[in-house]
Amino acid sequence: MIVGLPIEIKVREYLSKTLLAFKILEKTNHEVIIGEKNKVYRVFKNNKNIYLISKGGPLKLFKFYKKKYSKNYLGILDEEGPLSNIGKFDLKPRIEKNIFHNLNDYFVWGKKDKVLLKKNNKKKFSHLYKDYGHPKFDLLEKPNIKIFDNEVKKINKIYDNLIFIPSSFSWDTVLGEKNFVNHLVRYHSSTEKTTSENYMSNLQLEKKNYELFLQLLIDLAKNNPKYNFVFRPHPRQSIKFIKKRIPNRIKNLHIIYQYTVTPWIIASKLYIHYGCTSSLEASYLRKKIIFYVENEKAFQTRNINLYKSLGYYFNDFNKCYEFIDKNLKDNLKFVKKSSFPKNLIYNNNNNKFSDLFVDLLNTKYRNKLINISYKEIKEKFNKNRGGFLRLMLSKIKEILLKNFYLSNFLRSVFPVLNLTKEYKVKKFDELPYKELNKTFLLLKSKINSKISIKINQLDTNLFHIKKIK
Repeated sequence: MIVGLPIEIKVREYLSKTLLAFKILEKTNHEVIIGEKNKVYRVFKNNKNIYLISKGGPLKLFKFYKKKYSKNYLGILDEEGPLSNIGKFDLKPRIEKNIFHNLNDYFVWGKKDKVLLKKNNKKKFSHLYKDYGHPKFDLLEKPNIKIFDNEVKKINKIYDNLIFIPSSFSWDTVLGEKNFVNHLVRYHSSTEKTTSENYMSNLQLEKKNYELFLQLLIDLAKNNPKYNFVFRPHPRQSIKFIKKRIPNRIKNLHIIYQYTVTPWIIASKLYIHYGCTSSLEASYLRKKIIFYVENEKAFQTRNINLYKSLGYYFNDFNKCYEFIDKNLKDNLKFVKKSSFPKNLIYNNNNNKFSDLFVDLLNTKYRNKLINISYKEIKEKFNKNRGGFLRLMLSKIKEILLKNFYLSNFLRSVFPVLNLTKEYKVKKFDELPYKELNKTFLLLKSKINSKISIKINQLDTNLFHIKKIK
């Protein structure tokens, strides 16, 4: 059997999916397809005996119904999780029964998610639930964490006394606010009018929170020149727009989108955030954490209590500033390290997602070992790529979108057209063969594995990988 590992946001998912692929190849007789999400999905649709780990999402974007893909297997690992962090408006379309009816497995991040699913009348699907956590936390355990050594050294060399601030804001998006809201409301909410109104209301509240959050960073950086403050934009945000809000004279406040989030967390002395899920990784690493939200009402669609449980929490600008400023002057020696919420994330040194998933493959799917050849997959992929017709439709779309009135009409009917090229590139720029091969060699050396693999390129950003026996 071949396991399909789709990557949508490369900087967030690439390393964890590559580590999982490595473990599958090392400890099973299965093969792997990894790469750009839509291309991995296309392989799933046009072949049989594929196990796809889908990234999850709302029902309106769900495409994998059993009646069409009865010869394949489908699991969901929701990349937007844990579910206990997703507000009710976003959660409902992600856990619709019409999704669960088509699954073979549903990977739960932790105990709280399992309880939440049962509370939402999903008890009858409990046989699907696998308490495996998430592969990104496997990266934080030894010896896997060693793969970040070089990046951590580079960060520490340039940004000593690092204060790391990952963004989770919706403002300054590369899409533009109108396009972003249209896409969000259309695909990630129910059709109720109140839901759309809630999104708009929350976005306006978040705007004020965003402005105050950036002002906090500006004031702290001004008053603490010996520290380097690194603000890392969310993948949907534009660095150009953010920099316009930061005075040029503040040389120790940096806007940087480089590497994955993990080496920045490892290298940091303090972690400041506005409800970023990477705070779970920071707490896993026992980092010192500050969570600042001026107006809690902006979190109506999210679980603010999750973040309050990690480190220190403030909803007052002055109190937050005074606490951080005072403790920076004392080299943070009186700030306590965070404790990891074990009920939220199942991973630990003895329970790794990759090991548990490998066990699943070797038990439940042990007799599904018919691997399709690389040649056969490539032929089917090329046959179903659309060729001239796809190219022609793409050109027609490009011409129509240049017309203001036609563009507005088409975007209202097909909100996916709101996703600009810049937005897509921010999510996934490229995955060349050399990069993937280099990552596998790095994993092999750091984990001290003896496995040999063969990487075949199926298409741009798409690869078939198998073990050499």
